[in-house]
Amino acid sequence: NNEKFERLRRITGYLVGTLDRWNDGKKAEEAARVKHSVNSCVNDLVRAAKLQDQALAQNIAYANRVSA
Repeated sequence: NNEKFERLRRITGYLVGTLDRWNDGKKAEEAARVKHSVNSCVNDLVRAAKLQDQALAQNIAYANRVSA
């Protein structure tokens, strides 16, 4: 199927295909938004797992110091 389609975005309550008619403030708001992708979600999960591992290691080290 070779039909072309326009990308639609839902931003702050507006369903739009293009941002060319937006004022500078609304364009800046859109540009500042966090863009999510599969890779960013995976990276967030990896970062969270590393932080959990660090917290666990600190808790174990603390427990070893307290019990010694």
